[in-house]
Amino acid sequence: PDGGDVDAALLEELRNDGVLGEMALRGLPETEGGLDTEENIRRTDLEEALRELPAPERLIFLLSDVEGYRAAKIAALTGQSEAALRLGLMATRLRLRQAIAAIRKKREEAA
Repeated sequence: PDGGDVDAALLEELRNDGVLGEMALRGLPETEGGLDTEENIRRTDLEEALRELPAPERLIFLLSDVEGYRAAKIAALTGQSEAALRLGLMATRLRLRQAIAAIRKKREEAA
């Protein structure tokens, strides 16, 4: 299959799962402190933080930051404006950083 086939299959899956149209930004959680971006992130911490994201946000993050899709392409697939997508992606990245910081803190307290 070529890229167009993959995009079509992805879009069909999104429609079937009811993900499209539910991509409004949600309030960011309040957390204390932050994440030192110079530190390496454990893969397990990132995976746990990703599981905490709502499905639409997780999908957009994975398409953009893991699969390398451009914002314009993701916006076309999801039916969002490119500006709304970029804003949502920034909020999602912030939410991930906060979730990873909370996971690390919880692990350190347990140790």
